[in-house]
Amino acid sequence: MCKLLVCLIALAAIGCGQSFAAVARQACASEAYKTPSTSFIYTGVTVSPGTNLALTITISFDIAEGTSTPTVSSVVWDQAGANQALTLVNAGQTSSGLGPNVETWALINPTPGASKTITITTSLSDPVFLSACAWTGVDQTGGATSFPHAASARSATTVAVTSAAGNAVLGGGEAGVALSGITGTTIYSDSVSGANMNAFSNFDVGSASVNIGSADNNAIVVGTDIQAAGGGGSSCRTGSLALMGAGC
Repeated sequence: MCKLLVCLIALAAIGCGQSFAAVARQACASEAYKTPSTSFIYTGVTVSPGTNLALTITISFDIAEGTSTPTVSSVVWDQAGANQALTLVNAGQTSSGLGPNVETWALINPTPGASKTITITTSLSDPVFLSACAWTGVDQTGGATSFPHAASARSATTVAVTSAAGNAVLGGGEAGVALSGITGTTIYSDSVSGANMNAFSNFDVGSASVNIGSADNNAIVVGTDIQAAGGGGSSCRTGSLALMGAGC
């Protein structure tokens, strides 16, 4: 009994049950660019110092149904300073080659800075809606490990995104009608700037499956899982296993 008690105390001392912080939104900003272009410089974006940082940007194209689908070519954070390239983590819907599109790009461990720029280049000259968010508590591996699940659909209200407790799910969409019933927390909802589409971006807390979108029949809706650092929840380090093998 005494040996068992000593082992249990030792296990707790070396970190069994260690908790990791959940993904949390630090700050977001949004803007609509009504003048068609293939290059946009999004100004006034801030990433404050924090733990396990990430930066995301949701890019929605204001084009009519049946129009050639544009795509994003590149996204760069603070081109005049840190000059860090973002990675595409949700390509939206481009298979048909026609109609609106929403893409999500992300950067792990962005260099913090106040009132910096995000530079976006696109394949076609069209107006866009932009929404950038800084996050804390995000897995720092990058790519598909930090953003492991993505979903998108045309002519749908929501999409189901695989996620987990401690994660966050980032969404966005466009509709040709006034927006309503946006799920989770709204980042922005713009029903006045677009000539062809209204656009929104939102996020929700992670769970096994998260339905994200709005109550409208969206021309396109997307959702992206943001992985928590340490996988969220709790963990026992490998040292505790070695201790168990030594006589517990």
